[in-house]
Amino acid sequence: MRRHADDGSRFLFLADRTAGPAEVPARGRELLHDREAEGRLVLPPGEAAVVHGR
Repeated sequence: MRRHADDGSRFLFLADRTAGPAEVPARGRELLHDREAEGRLVLPPGEAAVVHGR
């Protein structure tokens, strides 16, 4: 799910509900695990992520 704030900030909310890792195109700062997403983000099964996009 993508959301845009009034100030122009973009957020991508992700959840991997599969039995295997999910690879998602994403660019920005992943906030829950404090890491950079530089074109793609790999989520382990059952994990969630929020990416503050640029």
